[in-house]
Amino acid sequence: MRLYKKLILLGGNSSLVENILKYGSIRKDYSETILLCHRNFKGIKNDSTIIENINPINVLEIFTNIFDLNPENKYDILVSNTPTKNLDIKNNLMLEWSLSSLKLMNFFKSSNNVNKAIFLGSVISFIPFYKNGAYKSIKKIEFILYSELIHKNNKKVIFCILPPLSPGIRGLGKLFAEPKSYWAKKLLSEFNTKENKIIMSSKLIGIILKIILALRKIKL
Repeated sequence: MRLYKKLILLGGNSSLVENILKYGSIRKDYSETILLCHRNFKGIKNDSTIIENINPINVLEIFTNIFDLNPENKYDILVSNTPTKNLDIKNNLMLEWSLSSLKLMNFFKSSNNVNKAIFLGSVISFIPFYKNGAYKSIKKIEFILYSELIHKNNKKVIFCILPPLSPGIRGLGKLFAEPKSYWAKKLLSEFNTKENKIIMSSKLIGIILKIILALRKIKL
C-alpha cells in the first residue's frame, strides 16, 4: 500500500529535530520527510527533502506550494520555530521569523492537507522574573494566541510546552531538564493521537505548569 502521509519539520537545524530524525519509525510511518530551515542545513543530509534559507515572510507561500504539489496528501507538521534566546529585537528578519508561528497556526487549522500540527513552546515563558527579553515575550505571545484563538473547537493544531532539554542545559534549568531523545519520541507518538490537549511534562515542572494554567482558567 502506498503511503501518502508526509512529515514536515520546520526548524531543521533544531537539536530536537536532529533527535527526531534518528528514529527509524519515520521511514515506516511517512513516505517523505521535509526539512524547512531558515539558514543553511547543518545536519546530516539523509533521504529527507531539504529547503534552506527560507525567508519568514514567504513561509505561508512555501507551505501552500508543498500542499498544492500533492493535494491528496496529508501532513504531520512539527513547528520547532524557536528563535535564539539571544534574539535581537532590532533584527526585523529574526523577529518576523519568530512571529511566523502565529500566522501558521491559523493556516493549519483550516487546511485540509494538515493531519496534525504541533507547535513547540517553552516553559521559560511561564517563569516570572527569569530571563526576560524578546525570546520570552515571543513564546508568551505564541501561547496566548493558541489558548485564546486556536485551542477551542480544534483537533488539528496542538501546543507543546517543552521543559529544559538536556544535554546542553546549565544553571537552574538542570533541576528540571529532561532528555531530548525522550521528547523526540514522545512528539512523534503525539501525531497518532486524536486528543486536543496541551502537551507538557508529567514530572514536577509539568505539575507546576498545570497549577499555573488552572489559575489562569486555561483548559488543558
